[in-house]
Amino acid sequence: MTGPHFLAAFSATALMVFWRMLETRAAVPASPPKPVAQMATEPAAQMAMEPRVDTDLIQLLRAMPGDCSALLQRGGIALQLQLTCAALPVFVQQTVIRQLLAQVVTIATHAMKNGGTLKVLARAEGEQAVVHFMDAGADGEYAALARLFLRASNGPRESAHGSVGACAATCQRVANEHGGRVYVAPAPTGELGLTLRLPLCALVANASTPAVEATPCR
Repeated sequence: MTGPHFLAAFSATALMVFWRMLETRAAVPASPPKPVAQMATEPAAQMAMEPRVDTDLIQLLRAMPGDCSALLQRGGIALQLQLTCAALPVFVQQTVIRQLLAQVVTIATHAMKNGGTLKVLARAEGEQAVVHFMDAGADGEYAALARLFLRASNGPRESAHGSVGACAATCQRVANEHGGRVYVAPAPTGELGLTLRLPLCALVANASTPAVEATPCR
C-alpha cells in the first residue's frame, strides 16, 4: 500500500474508533443521586454545598421517613412526627439540613440499640423554629439520645464517618452555620432530648391570627 493510501486508511480507522468511543460513553447512564441517609456518613467536606433558599422546615421534617427509611429500618426505630405548625419558614441549604436530620437519626440508632421510637416535635417560639427529638427505647429506657449526644459533644472528637462523635460535631457545625444551634434540653412535654433551633424568616401565625407570609432571610 502506497504512503498516501495507507495514511487515508489509517485516518478512517482512527476516526471510526473515536466515534465508537463517544457512542459508548453516551450510552452509560448517569449515576443516580445518593440517598440523604447515605450522605449522612460522608465527610463534611463532601456534603453538598448549595445556595440557601426560602424553605418550609415542616416539609423537610415530613420527608424524614423517606429520607431516613434505611436507617430507621436497620435500627428498628419508628418515627413519630408531632408537627404543631402549619409552616416554619427558614432560609437554609435544604440538602444540608436534611443531612443534619439524618445525622440525628444515626445517633438515635446508636442510642436505642434494641430499637424504639424517635419522637419529633416541631413548633415556633418567638422568632425561632424549634425542633425537639426525644427517644423512647424498646427496653423502656428514655433520654438515651440526649445522654449519648452530650457525652459525644464533651468527649474526645471522633473522626470515623458515621460515629456518634462525628455526627454530633456535624449537627452542631451545620446548625451554627445557619445561625442556630443543637443542644440537649427538655421538650415542652418534659422529656429530655435534643433541641434544634433555627431562625425563622417570619413570625409564624397561630390559630387566632392571620397567616404570615415568609420574608426572605437574606
